[in-house]
Amino acid sequence: MEAAHEDVNAKAMMLNPSGDGRVAWVCRDDIAQVAAHLLVNPMSESTTFDVTGPEAPKLSELTHLLSDLSGMQIAFQEESYENGLAWRKEYGLSEWNLEAWITADMAKGKGEVSEVSDTVERLLGRKACSLREFYTQNPSYITMLKEKLS
Repeated sequence: MEAAHEDVNAKAMMLNPSGDGRVAWVCRDDIAQVAAHLLVNPMSESTTFDVTGPEAPKLSELTHLLSDLSGMQIAFQEESYENGLAWRKEYGLSEWNLEAWITADMAKGKGEVSEVSDTVERLLGRKACSLREFYTQNPSYITMLKEKLS
C-alpha cells in the first residue's frame, strides 16, 4: 500500500500494460502485526496466510482516490508492453529487475493480485486498513505525490 501512489508519473498518469485490474493493497503495519501475532500465537499446523487489505479497487479507482485526496487530476491509462518497458528503462535497472517490474504491473492489470482475505480481521480482531484510511492517516504520502506532480 505504501507504494501504490508511486506508479503515478510526473504527468499525473498511472500507466499499466495489461488493463485496469484490481489490487488488494495491504499496508506494512497490518503485515507486521499479523506476523507478530503469529510469532506470539503459533499455529499447531503449517498454514499459509494471504494478508491483504479489505478491498481490491481497480487501478482507475485508485487514481480517483488519489485525485480526491491530492486535489489534483490523476488518470489511469493502459499502455502497451513495449511502451511500459521503454519508459521503465529510464530508471537504469537491470533487465531482470525491469522484467520483474513490468510483470508485477501486468499481474495488477490481469487481476492476479485482487483476491481479498479476512486474515487481518480474523487474527487481529479488526478490519485491515483501507487505502483511504492509510492515505488519510499518512498525509506525507499525498504530499510526496503532489511534489512529484508540481
